[in-house]
Amino acid sequence: MPPVIEGFPERPRPGSLLIVSPTTIWPVMALRGVWAILCGILALVWPALTVLALALLFGAWALLDGVSLLVNAFRHGRAHADWRDWVPSLLAGLLGIAAAVVTVLSPPSRCSCSPSWPPSCSSASARPRSFSRCGCES
Repeated sequence: MPPVIEGFPERPRPGSLLIVSPTTIWPVMALRGVWAILCGILALVWPALTVLALALLFGAWALLDGVSLLVNAFRHGRAHADWRDWVPSLLAGLLGIAAAVVTVLSPPSRCSCSPSWPPSCSSASARPRSFSRCGCES
């Protein structure tokens, strides 16, 4: 039997909202904040790796979105005779899957350079490296 929370009935009604006190949840929120700060620092330290990870996450999202749109198109295709109901979902699903394949098979090029900031060039007029170029411009 679940523990009884003071002020709440033994079993909450379906659809009821359980509000948690901030005094009991603060360690979890603090851990989430520390984790977010560490992820931000890592994104600044390794920008090329961050772009690669974001590209792969986009590819995974595009694949899931495309598959769900295809499933939706096939469900509408069976239920409705009019092609205007399901062809847009079919085309969007195919485009989503194609975007996922292109993203995963050709991610942003990773160069063998150190992180792009701060610039470590010997030239005084060198600009910081960007994602599209690996190295310093003179």
